[in-house]
Amino acid sequence: MDPIRFFLSALAAIVVGIPFAIATRAIRPAGEKLAEDAIRHGRVVSATLVKSAFLPPDMSSQYSRQRQVRWLCQYRYSIGGKDYTYRCTLGQQGPDQIELCYPAGKPDKAMLSSSIKRKRGGAYVMRALAPVIVWAIVYWSLPLVGIGSW
Repeated sequence: MDPIRFFLSALAAIVVGIPFAIATRAIRPAGEKLAEDAIRHGRVVSATLVKSAFLPPDMSSQYSRQRQVRWLCQYRYSIGGKDYTYRCTLGQQGPDQIELCYPAGKPDKAMLSSSIKRKRGGAYVMRALAPVIVWAIVYWSLPLVGIGSW
C-alpha cells in the first residue's frame, strides 16, 4: 500500500465526509416533520375501530407483501363535528383505538402517528459509507494521474 496514495485518499475522504455528515444530520423524512408539527399544534385525534377483515396470504402472488398475513382495518374519527374514515392494512389485528395525526387544514389526510416515524437505516448507512466510497475512488484513481504506483 502506497503511503502517499493512502494519505491523499484519507484527506479527500475527510474533506468530503465531514461537511457531508454535518449537512445531512438534520435531515428528517417529511412524515416526521408532519408528526412533530401536528403534535405541537394539537392536531392529534383518537380513532375507533369500526370494522376489520382478515386477508389470508396469497402464496401465488409475486409480491412478498401479499404473501404475508394482513388485516384490513377501518377506523372512524371526528373533527369539528364531521366524521372521517381512515383505512389501513396492518400485520396483526388492529387495536380498538389508535392515534392519528393530520396536517393543517386537511383532517381527511390523517396518518398513523406510529407509522410516521420510519426507520432511517438507509440514510445512516449512506452517511457512514460516503467517506469510504470517496476514499476508494480517490485511492484507485490517483495512479491514473501519475501519483503513486499500482
